[in-house]
Amino acid sequence: MGKGRALKTAFDHLFARGYDAVVTIDADGQHPPEEMPKLLAPWREGAHLVLGTRVHLYAAMGRVRRASNGTSSWLISHVAGATLPDCQTGYRLYARGLIEAIGFPEPRFEAESAVLVRAVRKGYRVVGVPVRLDEADGRATSHYRPIVDSLRIAGAVTRARFEMPS
Repeated sequence: MGKGRALKTAFDHLFARGYDAVVTIDADGQHPPEEMPKLLAPWREGAHLVLGTRVHLYAAMGRVRRASNGTSSWLISHVAGATLPDCQTGYRLYARGLIEAIGFPEPRFEAESAVLVRAVRKGYRVVGVPVRLDEADGRATSHYRPIVDSLRIAGAVTRARFEMPS
């Protein structure tokens, strides 16, 4: 049913069992689990959404991937109204209060981008921390479809931008 639905199912399950935060790691082999403590520290200091960023590693990525990540981060930041590092990272920590307040309604890849926009627009603290990668360019293992998924992301962040903050 899509990445967004899978993440929502995990959030519902884990938060119902009393967990206060969930770390997500994409299955493309890029993100080493040993980097997880880097995401926990900002959360313990009050961040609601922590992004494991790869900006410091863009030079090791292929030109297309680097341009795609940089452009999408710039556009999503512009829509959200704040500078957000590496909006397409799949290494994240979501606080329970954030997900309970804004939800996770989108079904596919666009869910992660839309939640970023909602979080910023509604005043939640979003922090990026640099993480090491096992593989800098995950194109070989990614299920991302550049045209279809980029259009879905554009639509989702636009809708999220125009939702009324509460």
